[in-house]
Amino acid sequence: RISPIARARARAAIRSGRAWVSCAACRGMSDNGADEVVTTIFVGGFPPDARPRELDNLCRFMPGFVTSNVATSRGVTLFVLFDTPHSAQFAIKILNGQPFDRTVEGVEPLRATMARNNMRSPTGAAVAGPGQAPITPRPGAWAPTTI
Repeated sequence: RISPIARARARAAIRSGRAWVSCAACRGMSDNGADEVVTTIFVGGFPPDARPRELDNLCRFMPGFVTSNVATSRGVTLFVLFDTPHSAQFAIKILNGQPFDRTVEGVEPLRATMARNNMRSPTGAAVAGPGQAPITPRPGAWAPTTI
């Protein structure tokens, strides 16, 4: 179990935008009061002309990818669900600070952090947590045995 102090520090790190927190800090990080493992990342910094199809395919071939959701209510953002916190942290490390469009100079780099909560299924059910059955990746998603 993670201590309340470590949990508070990890929450502060996520909210302040620091991308890298240990996988141990991901456990129990849900803001909805449930003790679940957060495996969803938030990605922002996309240009306004980014297409949902581009965003949906951005993480499709990353290890442990399950599904993604494009949100356009406040700018263009992306939520991506992975099968483990380790896969989510790996994706954050790859995406954070990268330009979305290399051909445009002065473009804002991508910001990737752990999400506050996991993505929900269309029925509203939470994704698998500790002690539950693992998440089944989307057909065609590549998932290595080790990272």
